Amino acid sequence: MDEKELKLNKMMNQEDLEKRISEIEEDFKKVEFNGWKGAFIDGIINPTNYLVAHSKIMWILKEVNSDEEDRTLLINFLRNPKDEVSGIKKGWAGTFNRIAYTTYGILNDKLWHQIPNIHESYQVIQSINDIAYTNVKKVPGGSRSQYEELVEFHNKYGWILEKQIKLYEPEIIICGGTGDILDKMFTEILPDTWKPIGNNEKNPKFYDYGNKLLIYTYHPRNSVMTNENYCNSIIEKVLWWKNKKS
Repeated sequence: MDEKELKLNKMMNQEDLEKRISEIEEDFKKVEFNGWKGAFIDGIINPTNYLVAHSKIMWILKEVNSDEEDRTLLINFLRNPKDEVSGIKKGWAGTFNRIAYTTYGILNDKLWHQIPNIHESYQVIQSINDIAYTNVKKVPGGSRSQYEELVEFHNKYGWILEKQIKLYEPEIIICGGTGDILDKMFTEILPDTWKPIGNNEKNPKFYDYGNKLLIYTYHPRNSVMTNENYCNSIIEKVLWWKNKKS
């Protein structure tokens, strides 16, 4: 099957995927936590893009940093993240610049020095539309996440995130500062046998499941690593994994 046929085959599944997305959005309405009723919508940004992307990528971060009431705030930003002056819209760039660069590198097999500047290339920003983006805690928090609240929310509503993973069927899962919270869940829903291929402060944890790659890295706003090291630490392992599969 050539690339064109492969893309066409994936497109055939779009109706099914959109039904799955609608099903999960109904689950969001069931959330009640810390005075919030109804979750902020997250997940697959653009079903068409997600299905035809060379790799199905899912990022899992912590929570929305906002006190606005609009439950579509996050998903609306993700669908239109570009600002004509600053690249990614003000208030979101601290997290999503690294997500955009890393995602673009994964989808185009490029390392940091080969990726266009985000202020000059709409394609880098647009790569956000190719992913599934989710949060552990699906109601807002502050600029600094409270670990206990993340755990409490996951204990109560982690089944929604688990359902997202199962229905979206991502090939690459990137946990930005959330891996420790999700360890038990991954143990239950991913294969029993895994091979760790990295584990230190400069090179986050990578778990190779054969047809899936699970990555535990820092939150994109973490300052421990430079932008280049953060992005390359993920991209390099994904490229290794892709080459091993081919």
